[in-house]
Amino acid sequence: MVNKSVAIIVGVFVTVLWSSSYIVNAWAFDEGVGPLTLAGARYVVAAIVLTVVVRSIRLFENREYYVKSTLSWRIILLLGLTGYLMAQGLQYAGQFYMTPTQTSLFLSIGNTSAVLLVDHIYTRESRSRSSIYAILVLSVGVLTYFYPWELKQISFIGISLVLFSSIGYALNLTINRSLLRHKVTRTEDLIIFPMLIGAMGLLGVGLTIEDLPSLTPKLVLLILWLGSVNGALAFYLWTWTQKHLKAFESSLLNNLMLIEIALLDVLFLQRQLSLLQVFGILFVAVSIAYVQIRPLLKKRRESTL
Repeated sequence: MVNKSVAIIVGVFVTVLWSSSYIVNAWAFDEGVGPLTLAGARYVVAAIVLTVVVRSIRLFENREYYVKSTLSWRIILLLGLTGYLMAQGLQYAGQFYMTPTQTSLFLSIGNTSAVLLVDHIYTRESRSRSSIYAILVLSVGVLTYFYPWELKQISFIGISLVLFSSIGYALNLTINRSLLRHKVTRTEDLIIFPMLIGAMGLLGVGLTIEDLPSLTPKLVLLILWLGSVNGALAFYLWTWTQKHLKAFESSLLNNLMLIEIALLDVLFLQRQLSLLQVFGILFVAVSIAYVQIRPLLKKRRESTL
């Protein structure tokens, strides 16, 4: 049996890899590649590497335990559209106009708010006013970060793109939850095929509307790193940690990215953050953590009554 501390360490390592993607993306943008082209190329590489890894592992699996995926192409296309064309494509486009820290800040708030909204409308998991209060509290953190609210600090195009990407994220997460809950397919099947479909779509759109990038050795290396290490390896390790961690533990680990990205932004891109901005980031991180663990605290309180 795997020690939970090992799973936590691996989970933290994965969040650092994902956080570093924001920095690597910024370096890639400096090489002249467009955001949609970069996202598409990255996830094409990730899907190919994941396919090779998963197929290699399946060769050593007992056929008795092999479960063939029953996902229809309609579901695969829907997952590719929401999880990659919308969630990842719009997120990359938004980051093109903002700093990594600003992107992660709005993405954290957007994802949390969109998931609460979809849960309320579709799954009815969040019915209390606490969801509205949570969104208002998160907004306070953003207002604190951007104080004294100078418009030159804000890219409304970038913010809009990132917030729209959150809708895709929430829809994709809800569909995945439903499929896993009904044991329709395995986790890796929800990643590889939708990723490949979404990546091909992103790459096609990017190469159509963006300027063709010059494939310098540095850009090729950055894309390969994003796809194989920050993509395929990170996704595989994260999927492994889900077998040993509870849902709220994974959510809390994922929430570390907001702080990690800010630190990496300062270290590698020489970004300067004021004390008020640091407070705003920490305020948002703590607020999101509370939203994530609140259902568990509520269940424990009810069980003790």
